[in-house]
Amino acid sequence: MEIDYRINETTLSQLLDASKPLGLSPLSIHAVCPAPAGKKNMNFAQAYELCDPDEERRKKAVDGVHGTIRLASEVGAKAVVIHSGSVRMGSSERKLQEMFNLGLLNTSAGQRLVNELKISRLRNRGGGFDRLFESFERLDAFAEKLDVYIGVENRYFLSEYPSFEELAIIFARMSGSRIKYWHDTGHAQAQEALGIVGHEVTLRELHGYLIGVHLHDVDGYTDHFPPGFPEKGMVDFDMVKKYIKPDTIKIMELRGEFTPSQARSGLRWLERKGIA
Repeated sequence: MEIDYRINETTLSQLLDASKPLGLSPLSIHAVCPAPAGKKNMNFAQAYELCDPDEERRKKAVDGVHGTIRLASEVGAKAVVIHSGSVRMGSSERKLQEMFNLGLLNTSAGQRLVNELKISRLRNRGGGFDRLFESFERLDAFAEKLDVYIGVENRYFLSEYPSFEELAIIFARMSGSRIKYWHDTGHAQAQEALGIVGHEVTLRELHGYLIGVHLHDVDGYTDHFPPGFPEKGMVDFDMVKKYIKPDTIKIMELRGEFTPSQARSGLRWLERKGIA
């Protein structure tokens, strides 16, 4: 199982106590965990960003992940999953979803919009990517000391770090470090649907750094459906299976609206595929 960033300290203690009689232990933990007291927005994994140009805020982001790495070491989890922050782009990237809804994304106008947004992202990036590397270097040293890996997750929105190209740069510069790749099937499929980068392109180029995967399906660009969900699924799990190694951490990550029965159905579907 993976321990989620929405879990507070009390619930974390209850979860760990309840899991022991069942023979369950966490394979991964999503930073920042436990959720800090008074956290206002549970939709965001981290209150501060690892790419923040403000040194004090960036230090708080690093410290939050440090705490999660320490927790992972204490409970025997192999990896900590992190979000890396974002480039300030406003709501312009929502236009991609509007184009998709109108069936216009594959037209010349749709492709022009994709290219314009990618250029806008580069123009607005500033020093955020450099700050992200500084954070990774500090996290790598701490993770090495505690024998934990850090899974840098591919993200859903174009504005979020890291892009496909940025992931390639990160792993080229930090080869041999504790900084590894965490592949989210839903995020990758949504980015393909929105014309940003192909799902298999991402896995083909980055699977050598793979530490773990979030497995879920996609309807259009809406993700976190159970794998094999009737008439919804767009993820090619046979393709994904080609890139998963025997020691890859596999976590099924679903929306809260799905029932335990639907979750079990998704798990059984992955078992039939030879993935779970």
